[in-house]
Amino acid sequence: MKQIFKRTLVIAAFAMYSQAGFAQNSDEHYFNQDAQNVGIEYLSGGGYILSGNTFPNVINGWSNLDVNGYPNGRIQLKKIDNSLNSQWFKTYVTLTEQTAVLTHQCTHLAVSFTCGYAKQTANGGYIICGNVSSDGESGGGCNEPTYHNIFLLRTDASGNVIWYKRYSTTGMLWSVTETSNGNFIACGYQGNSAMICNSLIICTDANGNLTWSKNTLTQSYWDPATIVSSDYKQIIPFGSGRYALVGIANTFDEEWGGTLITIVDDAANFYQNVIMDNEAQGLTLIGEGLADAHDGDLAITGLSGVPCTNGGQLMVAKLEPYTMTVKFLKYYNNPYSISYGYSVTVPQSNKISVTGYDYFHNDALYAETDFTGNLSRYVDFKSFPSSGGMSITTNPVSGLPVFSGVYFTGIDAATFVVEDNVGHDCDSDTVLNQNTPPYITYYPATQNAGLVQINDDAVAYNLNDNQMLACGINPGPPPPTRRVPNAANAATGTSAIVLFPNPADNKLSVDLGINNFNGAELSISDIMGRVVAKENINTTASKMDIDVSNLLHGVYILSIKDSKGNISRANFQKN
Repeated sequence: MKQIFKRTLVIAAFAMYSQAGFAQNSDEHYFNQDAQNVGIEYLSGGGYILSGNTFPNVINGWSNLDVNGYPNGRIQLKKIDNSLNSQWFKTYVTLTEQTAVLTHQCTHLAVSFTCGYAKQTANGGYIICGNVSSDGESGGGCNEPTYHNIFLLRTDASGNVIWYKRYSTTGMLWSVTETSNGNFIACGYQGNSAMICNSLIICTDANGNLTWSKNTLTQSYWDPATIVSSDYKQIIPFGSGRYALVGIANTFDEEWGGTLITIVDDAANFYQNVIMDNEAQGLTLIGEGLADAHDGDLAITGLSGVPCTNGGQLMVAKLEPYTMTVKFLKYYNNPYSISYGYSVTVPQSNKISVTGYDYFHNDALYAETDFTGNLSRYVDFKSFPSSGGMSITTNPVSGLPVFSGVYFTGIDAATFVVEDNVGHDCDSDTVLNQNTPPYITYYPATQNAGLVQINDDAVAYNLNDNQMLACGINPGPPPPTRRVPNAANAATGTSAIVLFPNPADNKLSVDLGINNFNGAELSISDIMGRVVAKENINTTASKMDIDVSNLLHGVYILSIKDSKGNISRANFQKN
């Protein structure tokens, strides 16, 4: 049976920044068959790496459909540049399943991956973690051994496989990072599901060979002798040679439980292991994401409140983990929705940025607080309904947060990316009330997890996707330092299209600059990619007016294909 984990859905979105002024944030989408992004990281050389899941029907000409006709889950590893243009998109198959297809032992690829996260390594490559499985139900007896394991996969800077290892347990690795001495440390859970499991930390050498594995045994609030399920969600470097982890103690559907906080090094020395809990008061206080606040503190986000009454609300906290000195712990009450923080970053001094879910609207959310927990911004992206923001990072050049997640477009899902633009989003902010929940702390034990490594091999293959700007308005000629949404989708060798007025009411003027419309084909598409107007044009003019009075309110893509086949695109909004 295909297993879809709760955190496999993701999106990516990005915005514009200018020294001279601000433009409305742009929302960039990347379409593949059900591509679901879970992670975004800024790269040391510029640009971003997106990681997540994709479900292609075909890879390298081979069927990726299981015996029931459903596509197997695959890793999505995508590199985009500073302008959010897609550079390459990789996925992976195991050498065993590839050999089975090539030797006609199987008519289709038979392994399913779930990606937890990908991080850049010191040599410019990537380390990917997650879950991989093969069984008779999906494989159809294709001589692939049956297993349900966690994995690490290391690639070079182009996404090609250096090594691939499985580790002998069911479960999931949600997060991974490279240690200061070139090893890898990852976290997640060990068990049959996120509700029946023990939180897990593993450490390997630079080649993926397992050096140790540990469980944290979280006790229940009602009986210290009763161990309940737990799940680590994220690990980050924190200080010299140490790593901070956050997770959930008592993971009842990830909507009940306490926050598990751990500080460890890659020699398995634990410097802190603590649970913040308020279940005895009928409340929830679960941790999902964390970030270094760069002042000795951790910033944490997740869910708090009364789950049986309102489902809980976005939680943000700032604390010094060694002494558990809590600088603030707040949740932000939205009377119209349930909200959930998934990922947090600290882009600037005294600023905490969060992305996550707004459940009532089924949208991604973006929120900001200062270092005392005062909420300065909360916005959910209703104009382009999304399933949630899954990961947030900081662009150190602009000092702006960039977040990603999953955007649904009917049958297929898309990845989205947004860079915050100091409040110029496509949707308006919402004012929320803030509350401080009570909590207690207690300290769990650890045990050896008893894992062993399994040497395996995998191969990288390219996938294609389509990119479009779904939201955002270019207010005029920008300085060179700012992203130009219209030019981002323009083909090389053609001049960028200038559209005005933008937004437009009844008439839209199109200026091709040095080019002309002779022999050109002009088309207009909505944000779903559906063509709503098309016309062949024969004129040597470089400017023309278009009647858009019949278009409905919304964002559209204008495309011009010249006589040589070059395509230029620009976006406009119809009032």
